[in-house]
Amino acid sequence: MLVLTRTPNLQLRLGREIQIKVIKVDGDSVYLAIEAPKHASITRSMRVMGCADDRDPITKHARCSAEPEK
Repeated sequence: MLVLTRTPNLQLRLGREIQIKVIKVDGDSVYLAIEAPKHASITRSMRVMGCADDRDPITKHARCSAEPEK
């Protein structure tokens, strides 16, 4: 795993076609902009791990199951 430090407005590229830009850091949230061709599949890891799209009304965090979706 490669770990990078980026501040707002800094970018990184994955190959020639994908560009990721840090838009904003607000507390525990990091806002990213991803530019990629339409054929590139981009999936949030929460979705892969089985998290619901809705958020817990108290903690405001996504609800996840222990096992990934199959």
